[in-house]
Amino acid sequence: MEIRKLVEETYDIIAAEYAKRHFAEITFNEQREMFLKMLAPGSLILDAGCGPGQDAVFFTERGYRVIGIDISEGMLGIARERVPKAEFRRADILATGFPDKTFDGIWALRSLIHVEKKDVLRVLNELKRILRPGGLLFVGVLAGKGERIVPEPYDPTGKSKMFFNMFNKAEVEHLIKAANFGLIRSEVKTKPVPELGQECYIFVLARKSS
Repeated sequence: MEIRKLVEETYDIIAAEYAKRHFAEITFNEQREMFLKMLAPGSLILDAGCGPGQDAVFFTERGYRVIGIDISEGMLGIARERVPKAEFRRADILATGFPDKTFDGIWALRSLIHVEKKDVLRVLNELKRILRPGGLLFVGVLAGKGERIVPEPYDPTGKSKMFFNMFNKAEVEHLIKAANFGLIRSEVKTKPVPELGQECYIFVLARKSS
């Protein structure tokens, strides 16, 4: 099965369970606050790979305008119900369909981990295209090595699979620079994940040139 279709179908299957475990999580509040501090009040944010809206609700509650995109209609249905102040659209980060220079900031947490390595630079260039000059990009990916398809832990039937793309810090920094973003900071941090234990993440903040 084509990778993007696999990701879409699996997230449709696990959407309710994923939302149950992640919607109220505070694991990434430090990164969310850091991101917002670098944006003007009321800025327009793209939540790229928004899932059930757990990040979008954090941003809208603080007065920011948010458009969330995802390839999973199951996730989008939950997000529309739970985060009425945001707008949600079905779209792929490989080709978002937005006009050039639309957003002040783009939040991409756990989005690139479901994109094949051969397509990651393409995604970053697409995100750069729809960012306004001087716009801010946040990327959060899983630290590790290689690409893999594994059983999806949130599927109680144990039948679903999920694709993961893992990164190292130097690899992410190289990709950010290859897309001509200005790197602001990058860090590696371990975070707790509901019922899955600890996961190691690479977080990057970058800016599009003015």
